[in-house]
Amino acid sequence: MDIGTVGWISFGIAFLLGLSLILSQVRRLKTPDWVEIGIMLALCFALKFLSRQLIPSFRIWAQGGSITLASMVPIFYLALKRGWAVGAFAGIIYSLYDFLLSPYFYHPAQFFLDYPIAFGLLGLAGLFRKNYALSITIGGLGRLFAHFLSGVIFFSSYAPEGWNPWVYSLAYNSSYMVPEIMISVYVMSLLWPRLKWVQQTAS
Repeated sequence: MDIGTVGWISFGIAFLLGLSLILSQVRRLKTPDWVEIGIMLALCFALKFLSRQLIPSFRIWAQGGSITLASMVPIFYLALKRGWAVGAFAGIIYSLYDFLLSPYFYHPAQFFLDYPIAFGLLGLAGLFRKNYALSITIGGLGRLFAHFLSGVIFFSSYAPEGWNPWVYSLAYNSSYMVPEIMISVYVMSLLWPRLKWVQQTAS
């Protein structure tokens, strides 16, 4: 699928504007905030690494994608506690680590869609902080949407004969993102009652 020069320019402008907005928010953070972000990112990396070591069979998607041991939960935690911008920032940093695990991309725009944009959209969870299940679902669907667009634009040729590329991309990316979202909601349901800041956020 070719979206044309105007489409790519619009895409680039939108990405830069979004990144500028995120950076304008996170620059206000203080040292304790950065320490917590660092800890959560380290936990993301550890969960991703353990996922690859303990359940390698869960990485069965030929064009990328995997089910992990709740590796998105620390990002959702940051988004729910500190807001969408911090969640998006953490997601972008984590995406670069995820890329380094498999340093391959088909096209520069595909790289941005499948990594910084997709994982940055996890920060959308911070817009609905009073309901963790809804928040995680929205953040997860944001990431799914970015992967879906990437699949339609760059990987439609992989669709089996007779499949509509849009349907194929949605089915392919949902096959790992829906379980990822469900795992994240379940794990957060165990943590939510124990988080001291939840009551303050809800008030």
